[in-house]
Amino acid sequence: MKMYSTSEQYFKETYSLYSPDDSEDMTNLQCGQHKFDFEYRLLPDLPSSFEGEYGYVRFSIKCVISKPWKYDHSTKAAFTVLSKLNLNTTLGAQEPIYGTDIATDAFCCYCDQGAIFADLSLERRGYVPGEAIRVHARIRNSTQYLVNSQVQLCQIISFHAAGKAKECKKIVNSIKHELTDIDETDTWGGDKLLIPPVPPSELLGCNIIDIKYYVLLKSSADDSSTIEATIPLDILIGTVPLRSAVQAYRQQRLNLSEVANGVPSSISGGIPVSVSGLDRKDGPIVTPPKSISTSSFSDEQLLSPPSYETCLFGRVNIREEDDTDFTRGAMEFAPMYAFYDWERNKVQNSCQKQDKDDTNFV
Repeated sequence: MKMYSTSEQYFKETYSLYSPDDSEDMTNLQCGQHKFDFEYRLLPDLPSSFEGEYGYVRFSIKCVISKPWKYDHSTKAAFTVLSKLNLNTTLGAQEPIYGTDIATDAFCCYCDQGAIFADLSLERRGYVPGEAIRVHARIRNSTQYLVNSQVQLCQIISFHAAGKAKECKKIVNSIKHELTDIDETDTWGGDKLLIPPVPPSELLGCNIIDIKYYVLLKSSADDSSTIEATIPLDILIGTVPLRSAVQAYRQQRLNLSEVANGVPSSISGGIPVSVSGLDRKDGPIVTPPKSISTSSFSDEQLLSPPSYETCLFGRVNIREEDDTDFTRGAMEFAPMYAFYDWERNKVQNSCQKQDKDDTNFV
C-alpha cells in the first residue's frame, strides 16, 4: 500500500540562553540551579493544537544542554495554541437547520414492509463546547418492525497529502430514545445533546487537516437493517459563543436567581409579575411589571468565562523522530480547548471525561 505524507512548519526559532566566550571553559557550569529568562511572541493566525490518528498540529518547546564529547540532555514540553472562531462573525451560524428522510426496504422489490418517516431540526448551526444542542425530531414508524432511534454528534477529520485525502469519523456524543412501536410516532422535544471539549471546526490556519462536525439522526427497523432513515445536519463548533445564546443563558440564570429569592417568576405565558392585595374579596391584583432588561449585567456577572478543558479523546504520545533516549519531559500530552461551563453537571454525567493534565496553555 502506497503511503502519502506532507507537513507544514509554522515557525521554528532557536535561542542561545547560555554561551560562555572562548576564554571560559565550555564544559563548566557551576553546580546549583540556574535560571535563564527568555520570551517569544507567537505569530498571529496560528491553527489550533490538534492530535489525530493520522496527523497533528503540535507546538512544543525544547531545552538542550550541549555537552562536548558527551550525549546532550534535552527536555521537551508541548503547549496548546487555540485559534479563535467567533460564531458571531461566521456566516449562517445563527440560522436554524432542518432535514427530512423517508426510508423503505430498497432490497425488496416484491414486498411492502412500510417506511420510516423522519424529520430533524436544530435551533441554530453554531455552538461552543459546554453547550447543549437541543434536538427536535419526529419519527413515524409505518413499518412492520419496532424502530430504534438515536442522535449522534459526529466529528469528521480530513487529512490531505499529495492530492489525496484520508477521512476519519469519531462519535463525540450520542443520545437515544426507547423503541418506537408499529404505527406510533416518536417525538423529540428539545432533547439535549451535550458538546464536550473538542477542537473548533475547520482548523483555520492549517492547510492539510480539516475538521467538520454534524448531527446525525438514525432511525432503523429493529429486525431489518435495510430500513434506516438517516438525516445529517452540518454544524459549527466555535470558540466564541453567539450573543443570542449568551443572552438566553443570562436570562435563564436571572430567572433561576429570582426563583431562589422567592420572587414570583411567571404566570401562564412566562411573563414576570408582581402580586398584591391577597386579602381582597375580589381577588389579588396582578400587575405585570416593566420588561426586565439584562443590559445592565455583564456576561462576566451572569456567566462564567470559559475554562480550558482537556480534549475528550485524551492524551497521546508526542515522542518524535528527533527525540532521543536522553530527551526528558512529559511525553503524554492532550490539547486543551475552551469550555463554557453552562451545562457542567450534565456534561459530567453524559460524557466520558478524561482527567485534566498539567500541560501549559497559550
